[in-house]
Amino acid sequence: MKTTTRILGLALITMAVIVMNACKGEKGDVGPSGTAGQTGATGASGATGATGQTGATGTANVIYSDWTNITFTGSGTSWSGTINAPKITQEILDKGFVKAYFKFGNQVYEGNYTNTQNGASMYYYMALGSINLKSTFNATYPWRYIIIPGGIAGGRKAAVDYSDYEAVKAYYGLKD
Repeated sequence: MKTTTRILGLALITMAVIVMNACKGEKGDVGPSGTAGQTGATGASGATGATGQTGATGTANVIYSDWTNITFTGSGTSWSGTINAPKITQEILDKGFVKAYFKFGNQVYEGNYTNTQNGASMYYYMALGSINLKSTFNATYPWRYIIIPGGIAGGRKAAVDYSDYEAVKAYYGLKD
């Protein structure tokens, strides 16, 4: 008797499933009178999801040059060179931030450089389209510049030590 009841119960469940699926209409189906049914009301919008984490600082607007050998001219303790930097516009000069670096061997140094042991020093300043370099020695080395436009959040006051090239490179995701 138990087996018969189980079989009868399974049969009834199977039939109910078949009947429900047979009655389920598809979009565009028509009812018995030959007309389509009405569209239901739009449901309420769901709740806004949680705010995600802030992404890493990108380099979308940060401009940086390739390493380029810059030739210095001069003599004694008066040498100069120029880096062509056409991306240095009046807006960059007014609102942006520019840093220049040079390579000496395997080391990278910030372009405003002083060595108190031997009295060597150099500095740079920007002009429209260029970076002007002055030095007490022939600083014909590879140079690179980085431009951070004024529209970059924290660009002028970013939490990075600009005298540490490796920190700047990591912070802005620069490639050598």
